[in-house]
Parts: sequence; structure tokens; C-alpha cells
Amino acid sequence: MADKITVTLEDKELEVVADNRDYVAWDITRAKRGWPQMADAPILAMTFLAWNALYRTGKTETKLDDFLAKCSEVMTPDEHGEVIPF
Repeated sequence: MADKITVTLEDKELEVVADNRDYVAWDITRAKRGWPQMADAPILAMTFLAWNALYRTGKTETKLDDFLAKCSEVMTPDEHGEVIPF
């Protein structure tokens, strides 16, 4: 499982691929923070997956809560390759 995600922050646009490690981190963080399931919070989930993949790969040093505050858009391609915003 790997998802290409495009994120727009206040000052730049970044692309990253989220993989199983990021989904596992979502499960752990979601439980610790009392967040809803992915199906009930898809925008939060995709934003987290993007942040975790960016942070894991060294493409950002921004901490999660700051990233959530700065992220203005999250997009991922659909099954036809069309980019769709969340």
C-alpha cells in the first residue's frame, strides 16, 4: 500500500509517497490522541499520512501540530490518475 500525496502548505507544495510505515504511525497516533477512525476523518488521516511520510523521509522538520495548522490542501490521485483534493 503506497499513496502519492500532494500537500499545499502556506509557502510551498510538496509531494510524497505514504507507505505502510505511515499507516502504522497513523494507527498508533490516532489511538494515542483519541482521533476518529480513518473513514470518519479522511482529511485528517491524509494530512497525517503526508506529514508522517515527509517527516520520515527528512523532507520536513515541521512538528505535526504546526504542520496541521499550515496545511491548506491535501490531494491524491484517484484510480484514473486524476488528482482529487480531500
